Amino acid sequence: MSANNQVRLLCEDGQLCIPRDAVEDEFILKHMTGNPLLLCVYDAGDCDTVRWPNPNPDTLRAALYRAREVGLVAGYPDIVLLPDGSAFSIGGAL
Repeated sequence: MSANNQVRLLCEDGQLCIPRDAVEDEFILKHMTGNPLLLCVYDAGDCDTVRWPNPNPDTLRAALYRAREVGLVAGYPDIVLLPDGSAFSIGGAL
Protein backbone atom coordinates (compact mmCIF):
# COMPACT_ATOMS: atom_id res chain seq x y z
CA MET A 1 0.00 0.00 0.00
CA SER A 2 1.24 3.51 -0.72
CA ALA A 3 2.68 5.79 1.93
CA ASN A 4 -0.54 7.78 2.29
CA ASN A 5 -2.63 4.61 2.88
CA GLN A 6 -4.50 5.12 -0.39
CA VAL A 7 -6.14 1.89 -1.53
CA ARG A 8 -6.43 1.37 -5.28
CA LEU A 9 -8.88 -1.38 -6.21
CA LEU A 10 -7.98 -3.88 -8.90
CA CYS A 11 -10.07 -5.34 -11.68
CA GLU A 12 -9.78 -9.07 -12.26
CA ASP A 13 -12.05 -10.78 -14.77
CA GLY A 14 -14.48 -7.85 -14.69
CA GLN A 15 -14.82 -7.83 -10.89
CA LEU A 16 -13.36 -5.44 -8.35
CA CYS A 17 -10.81 -6.83 -5.89
CA ILE A 18 -8.93 -5.50 -2.91
CA PRO A 19 -5.16 -5.68 -3.45
CA ARG A 20 -3.44 -8.14 -1.08
CA ASP A 21 -1.12 -5.45 0.24
CA ALA A 22 -4.16 -3.49 1.50
CA VAL A 23 -5.59 -6.47 3.43
CA GLU A 24 -4.95 -6.55 7.17
CA ASP A 25 -6.99 -9.65 8.08
CA GLU A 26 -4.40 -12.36 8.85
CA PHE A 27 -6.88 -15.21 8.27
CA ILE A 28 -7.59 -14.00 4.73
CA LEU A 29 -3.90 -13.54 4.00
CA LYS A 30 -3.09 -17.01 5.31
CA HIS A 31 -5.84 -18.85 3.42
CA MET A 32 -6.12 -16.94 0.12
CA THR A 33 -3.50 -16.76 -2.56
CA GLY A 34 -5.03 -14.06 -4.77
CA ASN A 35 -6.61 -10.68 -4.28
CA PRO A 36 -9.89 -10.90 -2.32
CA LEU A 37 -13.04 -10.08 -4.27
CA LEU A 38 -15.00 -7.08 -3.11
CA LEU A 39 -18.38 -8.44 -2.03
CA CYS A 40 -21.67 -6.78 -1.23
CA VAL A 41 -23.45 -8.89 1.42
CA TYR A 42 -27.19 -8.39 1.81
CA ASP A 43 -29.25 -8.80 4.98
CA ALA A 44 -30.85 -11.96 3.61
CA GLY A 45 -27.39 -13.53 3.28
CA ASP A 46 -27.00 -13.24 -0.49
CA CYS A 47 -23.90 -11.61 -1.88
CA ASP A 48 -22.80 -10.05 -5.16
CA THR A 49 -19.46 -9.19 -6.63
CA VAL A 50 -18.91 -5.63 -7.80
CA ARG A 51 -18.52 -5.50 -11.57
CA TRP A 52 -16.10 -3.25 -13.41
CA PRO A 53 -16.48 -1.02 -15.38
CA ASN A 54 -19.58 0.98 -14.41
CA PRO A 55 -20.24 -0.47 -10.95
CA ASN A 56 -23.50 0.31 -9.22
CA PRO A 57 -22.45 3.10 -6.80
CA ASP A 58 -24.73 1.90 -4.00
CA THR A 59 -23.44 -1.68 -4.26
CA LEU A 60 -19.84 -0.46 -4.41
CA ARG A 61 -20.29 1.84 -1.41
CA ALA A 62 -21.95 -0.92 0.64
CA ALA A 63 -19.19 -3.41 -0.21
CA LEU A 64 -16.41 -0.93 0.60
CA TYR A 65 -18.08 0.16 3.83
CA ARG A 66 -18.39 -3.45 4.97
CA ALA A 67 -14.79 -4.28 4.00
CA ARG A 68 -13.60 -1.28 5.97
CA GLU A 69 -15.79 -1.94 9.02
CA VAL A 70 -14.84 -5.62 9.37
CA GLY A 71 -11.14 -4.77 9.13
CA LEU A 72 -10.51 -6.33 5.75
CA VAL A 73 -8.95 -3.11 4.44
CA ALA A 74 -5.91 -1.81 6.32
CA GLY A 75 -6.34 1.56 7.96
CA TYR A 76 -9.66 3.32 7.74
CA PRO A 77 -9.87 4.93 4.29
CA ASP A 78 -12.77 7.24 3.42
CA ILE A 79 -11.80 7.32 -0.25
CA VAL A 80 -10.44 4.57 -2.49
CA LEU A 81 -9.15 4.72 -6.02
CA LEU A 82 -10.93 2.75 -8.71
CA PRO A 83 -8.90 0.87 -11.34
CA ASP A 84 -9.09 3.86 -13.70
CA GLY A 85 -7.58 6.13 -11.02
CA SER A 86 -10.77 8.01 -10.17
CA ALA A 87 -11.57 8.57 -6.48
CA PHE A 88 -14.64 7.03 -4.86
CA SER A 89 -15.93 8.09 -1.43
CA ILE A 90 -16.99 5.31 0.89
CA GLY A 91 -18.90 7.72 3.12
CA GLY A 92 -19.35 7.59 6.86
CA ALA A 93 -22.58 5.62 6.99
CA LEU A 94 -25.14 4.03 4.72
